[in-house]
Amino acid sequence: MLKASLRILIALIIISSFCACKKEVPQEPEYDLYFDYLKKAGNLSIRYRAFFQGYDPESISHFGLCWSIENEMPTINDSLKYTEVVGDYNFSAEINHYPFESGVTYNYRAFIEIEGDYIYTEVAQYTIPQIWKLLDTPYLFNYHMSSSSRDYVHVLLGNTSFVSNDGGQSWAQHSYDLLALQNLTCYSESLSYLYGYPGAPNLFKTIDGGATLIPIDIPEHSLLIEELECPTSSAIHTISKNEYMQRSTDGGLTWDTYELDISEGDYPVDIDFLDESNGVIMTFNGAIFTTSNAGLEWDLRGNNEPCHYRGNVAFINLMEIVVSIDNKLYKSYDSGETWGLKLELETDQRIYDLSFADDGSGMAAGLNYAFERTYDNGESWEGEIGNIGGTVRDIKLFSSNFGYLIRSPQGLYKYDYE
Repeated sequence: MLKASLRILIALIIISSFCACKKEVPQEPEYDLYFDYLKKAGNLSIRYRAFFQGYDPESISHFGLCWSIENEMPTINDSLKYTEVVGDYNFSAEINHYPFESGVTYNYRAFIEIEGDYIYTEVAQYTIPQIWKLLDTPYLFNYHMSSSSRDYVHVLLGNTSFVSNDGGQSWAQHSYDLLALQNLTCYSESLSYLYGYPGAPNLFKTIDGGATLIPIDIPEHSLLIEELECPTSSAIHTISKNEYMQRSTDGGLTWDTYELDISEGDYPVDIDFLDESNGVIMTFNGAIFTTSNAGLEWDLRGNNEPCHYRGNVAFINLMEIVVSIDNKLYKSYDSGETWGLKLELETDQRIYDLSFADDGSGMAAGLNYAFERTYDNGESWEGEIGNIGGTVRDIKLFSSNFGYLIRSPQGLYKYDYE
């Protein structure tokens, strides 16, 4: 009995001694890392937070983040952000202007330094999103863009054109002795149409890539051009802030006039052609007109809700049409007779332009970070990750991996991952 009691007493002493000597094990380090926004061309801002609870804050001299493409267990000997700290275990920092490569996967982990030793979190991976890159163009506030190919892009500001034939690497500047121009449409690297504010002349053609402008006479009631389309090298279609639709089949030498059957005070806001024969017009009050004979006649197909600020229309195919009305996107499967709501953005956002490519990809963008992408011809939409805020005015998408856009006031952006 005595021996048994002695054994129990010895066991209790051992357990008590072990508990008294046991140290608190620090919690597993935790951290966040997330892509934030574009600081300047090709450079991202990465923000991260790290939590090293359980370690004596006073003993931590530095913390940071290290990363590598090749090394699966990055250390401080790889690329790193290294920051001196003052007594804390909850850290946050930002990495600015480092040339992270879009579309590339990085291995990364956070760390702290205590008396020369480094304690790391577990390794994680992060793929840098593919982003729109700001091209080296003049800093211009309010301007427009049109592009007819991956290499050719024509930017317009007031009475000056900036033209690139190498995808934005170099630019030719052409200034014109006239009042400010409003917008432009490019058909090819040599042929573009530029139009301006009321007054005669206010429609011009260039056949030498913007070096010189040729005035085009247009009927007086169509001097206030809202939009212009040129589905062929000789066909021009203009809409104005009235009921008149103008068509030229000889490059602007002569014109046909078509009067749209619209209500009083209504007027067209956008026009798009699928090919040389099939086109669509949308009015401010939401009326949809289509043509199948190259604009000779326009038929009222249906009505959508009226615009309050801005409307755009895009032909997907003969049956499918997508429109934007202020902050909403609608799609029709019967050439505009009926419509279904596909997306509604915040009330302070506006969609200023639509663009679709032949591979089913599309984009809608505009005011207050309105920036949406689709990869199924407008069936579903998702917000674009990243760096395009402000006001997007013009978009030209050639595929899901290539396009241009104008963002005011920053400039011309290019998306090139082909």
